Amino acid sequence: IRLSLVGSEMCIRDRSKNPYDVNDFCIQWAVVYPEKFLDEKDLDKVKVYAYQKGIDLSEYMKIIAVMARDRYFEQNNIIVDSEIKK
Repeated sequence: IRLSLVGSEMCIRDRSKNPYDVNDFCIQWAVVYPEKFLDEKDLDKVKVYAYQKGIDLSEYMKIIAVMARDRYFEQNNIIVDSEIKK
């Protein structure tokens, strides 16, 4: 599956560079507008697979959103520290 650049760009438009906000925005948009994240052929494949497995498409789109988020972080040199500092 090849992520659409539109999806990654949608994640950043008018958004803070706060990792939580980028993540939340990507997930919300991928669930509502999956065609912005995948081309038509790949989206059809994901839809058929979701149907065959009996799983809601939104669950798969959340995974796609995380992939778009990670691409955005990488392209914009945003390092997310996995450890919470006290």
